Formats: sequence, structure tokens, C-alpha cells
Amino acid sequence: MTFKQLRGAIASLALLAGTAFAGPIVDVGSNYSVWMSGGSSVNTLNAGPVAFDANAAAFTRAGLNLSLTESQTDLGNGKHLIVVSMSADGELFPIVNEVARLGLGAVGSGLSFLHDVYLDTAHVSLFGANGSAYFTSTNLADDYRVKYFSGAWDGFFPSGNAVFAFGNVGGRDTRGFSFTFEVTEIPEPDAAALAGLALLALVVSRRFARRV
Repeated sequence: MTFKQLRGAIASLALLAGTAFAGPIVDVGSNYSVWMSGGSSVNTLNAGPVAFDANAAAFTRAGLNLSLTESQTDLGNGKHLIVVSMSADGELFPIVNEVARLGLGAVGSGLSFLHDVYLDTAHVSLFGANGSAYFTSTNLADDYRVKYFSGAWDGFFPSGNAVFAFGNVGGRDTRGFSFTFEVTEIPEPDAAALAGLALLALVVSRRFARRV
């Protein structure tokens, strides 16, 4: 085998050293929680622990009936879409111009992943009585990358003791909100591929040393 061929073999093994996993990324049946309150009306709700199982969980808050649902979709190539939604049969934030405070796992559990993931995008949307979104945030994963999301995502949004605040929400007949996340798996090393890579690197280094 020539030096060029060895170098090509090393490159091929390097690609195999990390592997993506098909199927769900959130551990089905694991628990998470969603926290919400109004800046003026308060009416705090810590919805959880709730099983991530695609079945709706029912809650009550300030005389309203609420439903919490979740879903995950394998987009291929190690990418996944995760959606967590809350809906109500009345206005969630009734006081005009009040702030909506929302978080995932703020007081409780974040999402539990089967493999390490990187949070690519994260958006919060607010829905009116007609079911359409009247507000969708910027990519909060990028906006708060340095503070919260620089490494492998821990499943909290934004963290275990903080929530996001959205102003001028009250009095707009808000009937629901959603968290929408896109994540990419952080490949786990394949032991056999790494061993082969190390062996080839050793052979190449020895042959190169002989030529020098």
C-alpha cells in the first residue's frame, strides 16, 4: 500500500469514527416539565412531570383547561425536529400588555436524550384563538448560544432556573404556545473504527519516518 493509499484509508476510517443513530432522539417515556406564568396575572403553572410519549397531558390553570403535547421527527442524517405545545380553551394571559414567561424544565425536568445533541435552532411561537401563530421568536439557540447552548444541549430551555419572557402578550387572546427545536446528534466514536484509525496512523508515521 502506498503512502497515498494509506492516507485515503485513514480519511475513510475517520468518517466512520462517528456514527448517527436512526429513530427517536428523546427518550420515549422520560419525564419533562413546562413552566409558564403571566407577568401581571401570575397564575403560575409548572406542568409536569409529563411523559414524553405523544399522549396529551391535561392541566388546569386559572379556570382554564390546558393540554400539553409533544412530538419528535427523525429528519435523517442525525437531525431531529422536536415540538412541545401547550393549548388552552381560553386566554392564557388576560391582562393587557402583560409579559408571558415560558420555560422548559425551569422547575423540574428538561428533555432526556438517548444521545448527545447540539441545539441548532429553537423558536417559541404564540397562537391566537384561530390556531395560527401571531408571533414566532428569532432563533433563540443562536441568540443565547454563549450563555446557554454552546455545548451539548442539556434539554433545558433556557436553563434549570430561568425562563424566557415575551412582552406585550397580554390581552391578545393567546390560546397556546409551542417550543420548536431542531437538533443534530453529536456522533459517538465507533471503537473499532478508532482502533483501525490509530493503527493506520502508526503505520503511516513509521513509513514516513523511514523515508525522511
